[in-house]
Amino acid sequence: MALFAVVHGSMAGPAAYTRMAEELHHRGQRALPVALPVDRPELTGTDDARPVAEQLGAALAQDGTHSEPVVVVAHSASGLLLPLVASFHPVAHLVELAAGVPQPG
Repeated sequence: MALFAVVHGSMAGPAAYTRMAEELHHRGQRALPVALPVDRPELTGTDDARPVAEQLGAALAQDGTHSEPVVVVAHSASGLLLPLVASFHPVAHLVELAAGVPQPG
């Protein structure tokens, strides 16, 4: 079993991924719809990646499954912060779902 952290874009919230979470659960996986502050445009990608990692850590600690593989799925604008999440929390996979892709430099 893996924990799928689903990170919404700038025009949605965690509730937008309820059906995806239900489908993952049906398939024996866990889903964590991550909440980001969409009303804070001054935040950087690093500012947004940190709470994703914190919510992941809290979900894993709550279940006591610290070794569970983590898959982070980023939609839309959250794709820009996706690579930064891995610098704050170990992940098995990063998935971009119709997401913005950061350019180096």
